Amino acid sequence: MSHNSFDIIGAATNAVRFVVAERRYMFAAAVFPFAATLAANLLNFFFVKTQDNILLFAVMLVLGEAAMDGWFMFLQTRLILLGERLEQPIPDPATQRLRHNDMRAAVLTWMIFKLWLTVVAMYLIWVMQLTERQDGGIGIYTMVALFLTGAWIWSLRLSVAHILVGVGYSVKKYLFRVNGLMGSLRLAGLAIVVSFPFQLVSMPLKEKLLLTQNIGTAEAVIALTLLSALNTALLIFLNAAGVFALKDMLGRPEKAGGIRKIQE
Repeated sequence: MSHNSFDIIGAATNAVRFVVAERRYMFAAAVFPFAATLAANLLNFFFVKTQDNILLFAVMLVLGEAAMDGWFMFLQTRLILLGERLEQPIPDPATQRLRHNDMRAAVLTWMIFKLWLTVVAMYLIWVMQLTERQDGGIGIYTMVALFLTGAWIWSLRLSVAHILVGVGYSVKKYLFRVNGLMGSLRLAGLAIVVSFPFQLVSMPLKEKLLLTQNIGTAEAVIALTLLSALNTALLIFLNAAGVFALKDMLGRPEKAGGIRKIQE
């Protein structure tokens, strides 16, 4: 089997089974990402509109939220692959240091990837708004937008990089093994399959927030809280699906230089 291939439905199904089996641990650990997501959503909805420097403020919110998300996904990844839990202390100091380094690398990797996605999305929105205001003379901006779109599609394979570094696997080796466009497209397909039911449920809430004029504060807070809960639940299932997809793609290591500590 090609290293680009994995069973999309199988990865999604395994993720659901895992989350259901470990629901208490998962949702207890997800309290912090939920709180960060809710805070970011509330600030974006009520506060960002009045900021002079919207871009900088939005990026700061994204990075803060991404840091908590990265921490949670690290915990989930270690539980799936290593059976590691927070309530089980690691007595060996060397192992503790190694785990701490893996955690910092995983969180930083996810923050960088999330920042990349945010910057590209903001640029594309800006170009579309500029196109609506001007009839011509923006060819260079359109070319940059097309280049960034292609780079964004290619970079989708790096959406699981935080999982790899969280268990000490080389991202460079992963890119050599999972080459070509299909790796990115299959991961995009997995994300669509997992996120589809969450998007169906969240769509009415988003419409209420975006289309309802003069929405009440209490009503907006309730809608944002529900949206934050849905986004956090999606994070739980999506990262688990990514872990199982990587196990399917990469399999067991053939030699010591393979995936350190990953188990079937």
